[in-house]
Amino acid sequence: MSIHKLINRAQSGDIQARFELSIALIKGKGIKKDADRGMAMIHQLIDEDYEPAMILFEELEDHKKAEQLKRQYEDHLDAYIRENNLTRIKHPPSLTTLNSVGFGLRGESKFDYSTRSHETTHYFLVMFLPVIPTARYRVIPAERGYRFLGKAPLEPTDWIPLFLWSIVIFVFSIFS
Repeated sequence: MSIHKLINRAQSGDIQARFELSIALIKGKGIKKDADRGMAMIHQLIDEDYEPAMILFEELEDHKKAEQLKRQYEDHLDAYIRENNLTRIKHPPSLTTLNSVGFGLRGESKFDYSTRSHETTHYFLVMFLPVIPTARYRVIPAERGYRFLGKAPLEPTDWIPLFLWSIVIFVFSIFS
């Protein structure tokens, strides 16, 4: 249906058309976007006890609350990153291996209950065993993988696997 027919139906008092027009105004679909006018129409429809308008309003309010909570959480994480001297990263590091050689995360330390995060070390792996530390990250475990909050400085203990590999190589070179 064209927007002109919808407007005519809405002006003639068709409540469904008024509801559809309010949504069109909120989204700017087929008509110039005017969210304030669209929401005013939604409120009028709610005053008339029009059920779809009530449901839409509740969904919009729930969405608004969810977005507000998300912004608060993001602000909290931004402050956490600044306070803990983490370096922001643009892309997460590679966590892929091919024939047991590649990159992966090993270890968990410095757990933080407020963000549910911990620090972990990104290693170059051989036979899935850590060899060379490349970086240290603060991460939050997610459903699939991790959410990377930022990069942290490597710690002396992160170098232990490289030290052990060096000893193994040295011993094998002596006895070979």
